[in-house]
Amino acid sequence: MAITCLLRRYVLCCALFAAPPCMAGNIAPFQLVSGNLSPFTVEDSTESPGALGLIAQELSLRLGHPAQIRFYPWARAVAMAQYQPRTAILPLTRTPERETQYRWLVKLYRQNFVFITRSNPDFDVNSLDVLRQKRIVLLRSSPNLRQLQLRNFRNVVEVNSVADMARMLRRNMVDAVYGGEMIGIRTLQAHGFRPDELLVGMTLDAGDIWLAGSRDFTEADSAAWQEAMDGLVRDGTYRRILRQYRLPE
Repeated sequence: MAITCLLRRYVLCCALFAAPPCMAGNIAPFQLVSGNLSPFTVEDSTESPGALGLIAQELSLRLGHPAQIRFYPWARAVAMAQYQPRTAILPLTRTPERETQYRWLVKLYRQNFVFITRSNPDFDVNSLDVLRQKRIVLLRSSPNLRQLQLRNFRNVVEVNSVADMARMLRRNMVDAVYGGEMIGIRTLQAHGFRPDELLVGMTLDAGDIWLAGSRDFTEADSAAWQEAMDGLVRDGTYRRILRQYRLPE
């Protein structure tokens, strides 16, 4: 009997040591897509893949399926995650309109939506009445158009990239950009605007940023992603990555 008990303990120990180091467990293969939305996801730069891109890659590594981000125009990436199998997208703002279109895998961050314009003492960027008279540019396939429509904005232009938004403001083709605060500031600075040239208005809205997937991801997938994120937070990796990209926690 004693020998049998020792043998069982030996087998159990072997099984534990043979288990994969990934505590969250493996998931089925998938592809990871995004747009160039610095500082959250960054393509072809010394800051690639961006703060949330790096977090998503770290999570995928812990889930046993290391993934590289494939970059596309944002509207295309959004459609891919709706209609292509096993396709995950970030950074996607979770909204009521999108709720049933994706499997919401894990929350990554939260962002504020603001108006940003050139510094101008005659432009009250905190007045909605003033802003409604201005020409506003925003990113296509973002929740921002709906946010402005609900507040009776009519003079709004949609473009395919945040780089296009920056170029239009630089060329005085629009009066202000509207969108995520950190994305707007970093993109405008990357296109030659000095910090003292920019005026950031009030927070008009806010939203949670998620890693979302096509509907063929399962509840078990969501649980695995969340378990991996819990580990990322516990061991300090999440905070370290945000600090690396100069993002507030």
